[in-house]
Amino acid sequence: MKIIYISPSPPNDMERIRSLNILKSLKQNGAKITLVTLYHKKQEQYLKEASSYVDNIVKIKYNRVVAMIYALLCLFLPIPMRVGYCYNFKLKRFLRKNMEQYDVAYIKRLRLAQYKKYVKAKKIYIDITDSLTKYYQRLYKNEKSIKKLFYLEEYLKLRYYEIKVCEKNQNIVICSEDDKKYIENISKKTIGHIHVVENILEPKNWINQNLEIKEPGNRTRLVFFGVMNYKPNIEAVLYIIHNIMPKLDLNYQLEIIGPKVSNTLKKLETERIKFLGYVNSVKYVLKEDDIFICPIFNRCRYKK
Repeated sequence: MKIIYISPSPPNDMERIRSLNILKSLKQNGAKITLVTLYHKKQEQYLKEASSYVDNIVKIKYNRVVAMIYALLCLFLPIPMRVGYCYNFKLKRFLRKNMEQYDVAYIKRLRLAQYKKYVKAKKIYIDITDSLTKYYQRLYKNEKSIKKLFYLEEYLKLRYYEIKVCEKNQNIVICSEDDKKYIENISKKTIGHIHVVENILEPKNWINQNLEIKEPGNRTRLVFFGVMNYKPNIEAVLYIIHNIMPKLDLNYQLEIIGPKVSNTLKKLETERIKFLGYVNSVKYVLKEDDIFICPIFNRCRYKK
């Protein structure tokens, strides 16, 4: 089976874990995969890694300044900024000129649905992963600053755009039943062609045969992992730092793994709290820690 996989950024085990696992699974099942991905300079290392689980890579470099200009122009258009950010003439031109016929096209994320009409494939799947409308609705409801106006605009645009994409395309993939029901609720109809494909984990890659089981009192290395420009991850880290760490003995240490750490978060670093940023292999770093913390809130916003 010939598959073209179109992604807004290279798959990796830091930011694009879902893409990474999907591609590896397809490859293990005998698919011949062409990966078409946007990328910028700092992501070049991910492209080298991708060559081991795809047959061909089409690399389309983009300028983040130009992408931001396209996004800002969308403030004056009925188009979500996220969609505008991923408008890329080079990607559009490649898909239009590429005459190869594929059995399946797998388009990753809602913001790349705009390229569906240029893809030549018998079946096309659009993996929106989760509902961006739902995400921006939460941001809008809980924001108190001037950002509230931006979140409201993006929410309203995404509400129309996301429903339109889901209703008009025959194969939509999403990661949870909850997000599927949310989309059906705001569209006021049952959309039978939304397929729930949950995130997966490969246990064999995480089993540590040489794990040393420590006594409870000696398990003092805490760890959190996540991309640090994502609001839920920021709120989780703030909760750990302000609500958990002060209650623990001084011998407890916290490591926070993940790229894109803001200067505001960096200022919270102490001898007990360290931001490691990007690491080459998450699993090897995690094996050195004792306790993984994953705060799950029953509200949308953490308040100190």
